[in-house]
Amino acid sequence: MMQRFADGSPTRDVADATRRGVVSVEFLREILVIMGIVLLVVQCLSGLGAKSGALENDQQAAAQQSNEEPIYRLSAVNDGTVWMLKSNHQVIRVNLATGEEFERVDLQGRGAGAVAFSTDGKSAIILGLNQEFLVIRNGEVTSISPPNKRGLGTEVAMTTDGQLAASIHEIGMLRLYDCRSSAVKTTSITVDNGPTVVRFSPDDKQLVVANASGKLSFHHPVTGEQTQELRLPGIDRITGLAWSPDSSQIAIGDGRGYVALVAVNSLKVIAQRRVASLQAASLCFSPNGATIAIGSFDPQVRVVSSQDLELLESLPGHESLVRSMIYLPTGELATGGLDGRIKLSRPKVHQLLEEALAQNSSL
Repeated sequence: MMQRFADGSPTRDVADATRRGVVSVEFLREILVIMGIVLLVVQCLSGLGAKSGALENDQQAAAQQSNEEPIYRLSAVNDGTVWMLKSNHQVIRVNLATGEEFERVDLQGRGAGAVAFSTDGKSAIILGLNQEFLVIRNGEVTSISPPNKRGLGTEVAMTTDGQLAASIHEIGMLRLYDCRSSAVKTTSITVDNGPTVVRFSPDDKQLVVANASGKLSFHHPVTGEQTQELRLPGIDRITGLAWSPDSSQIAIGDGRGYVALVAVNSLKVIAQRRVASLQAASLCFSPNGATIAIGSFDPQVRVVSSQDLELLESLPGHESLVRSMIYLPTGELATGGLDGRIKLSRPKVHQLLEEALAQNSSL
């Protein structure tokens, strides 16, 4: 007879049962159940390990699954087409609605690490992978700075009319390029170490440089002379920046997902809050300036109010980091990620606003 515990349940003394040669069917059933549970636990732990590995390799996996090359920069053109920088070396102009490719810049194997276009799409400044700076004017690619491994360039910007361009360098240098004549004139200005973002205002009258310590410095777009500066308390390394359409405000995002809204003339912080759980990598004002779209490393796209940064809507994200976003002349928001996809969406909040304006105009 099988031994039992005080509560009536059978004992699990395998050695004793085996020694006596009296292992019952009930006892074997218990052993099989226990082995099944152990196997299930092992499988669960293995699954968690696989999921953790997938999260760690999200960037690479997403790009492989989509079979597309990562998209690092989008730039809208007045005719509705878009220039894009793909996988750090291809610069292509396409119609997002039809997928038709219009133009491809031949960089003669030099590649591109950063690019900025004028709004007519005819001019651009490109930072080559070999640290050579190139200017595109009317389809012609011209080298304006030979390869230089010292003071690595990290970002470029261009005015809307394509007449002026700028680059920032990690050693603390701002370089300006005057493209208004056939011979490009270059001016170098010293700025704080660790500049991260550079942008011209939409009216082309100001230039702002952000850095790794949460500071903004404003400069004259031609001379580079600094006009004012602002240190933003509570803001870490600035990773994204956008001007409002009327050049009166700047929205910045940092490496922890915090976003701040600044009035340019008074340098007053209008609002500041944590919007994303990870780095706020790209920001873009809507054409009417009422909302701000924020792309993050979550990877989510959020639409917030430009009054107080209150969350209005979350849009379906990409499978990987959202690196760039722009509003098209049609009012659609185009977002590009490291998953190699471009997504077009029309935020519902914009549709509601358009309907309200239409109703008011009909009254």
